Amino acid sequence: MKNIALVFLVSILLFSCTKEEAELVVPTRSIEFTPEFNTIDLTDYSADLESNNSSAYNHIMTINNLLNIPVSLMSIPTSYSNFTSEGARTEIDSSYSFSWGNGAYSVDYAYSYNNEVLNYTYLAYLNDQLYYSITGFQNTDGSQGGWSYDLNYAALGVEGLSAENFTMNFYWQMTDLDNYTFNMYYDFGTYNWAFNMSIAPGSGSYSQSNNGQLLYQTTWSADAGSYIIYNSDGSVSSETIWE
Repeated sequence: MKNIALVFLVSILLFSCTKEEAELVVPTRSIEFTPEFNTIDLTDYSADLESNNSSAYNHIMTINNLLNIPVSLMSIPTSYSNFTSEGARTEIDSSYSFSWGNGAYSVDYAYSYNNEVLNYTYLAYLNDQLYYSITGFQNTDGSQGGWSYDLNYAALGVEGLSAENFTMNFYWQMTDLDNYTFNMYYDFGTYNWAFNMSIAPGSGSYSQSNNGQLLYQTTWSADAGSYIIYNSDGSVSSETIWE
């Protein structure tokens, strides 16, 4: 799990660093390209959990960080140096596209608005081979959203690194005022992780499983909660209860 998370973060950081090192060529006709993503910060929702069980809290913060990946990735570069390919912006009705490149890296990014729904696609290439992609949507009122992330390990050309693709799907929905449900799935060869969470200010529940087998489970409120770790056979390895 840690190795997969590390490779995933490296792929994000690699492109983040690249974007800071290139100089953007802006076409004559400037188009505003700033889709607005609604951000959700679960820190305040789980403040009581942090003080009662740091392990359970860390699981929630993992979801919190992954939730805002589109916000951190999908911004248009404004400052570049060593720019090696032409940038392009196009606008057709309510659809926008933007592309840029730096050396072996290139990005095609497009988004559109349709009936109060923002749809977006972010394609990153390495040596003309698709490296990773993010495709998703979000309601403009912030009531729900979701995205799919696909990473092609083969594009890295690293000896010994698994050539299997890595897929992550994330979906969230506001079920009531300030109440959210989150569902996230990893698909990586023999590993198929599922994360499910319902959260409201001061209370919530969370579970994580692999191939249908529970690994972690927690529930909490302002003054009580529990955190359970399971063995591979489904039995309870440890349970922490606070009141």
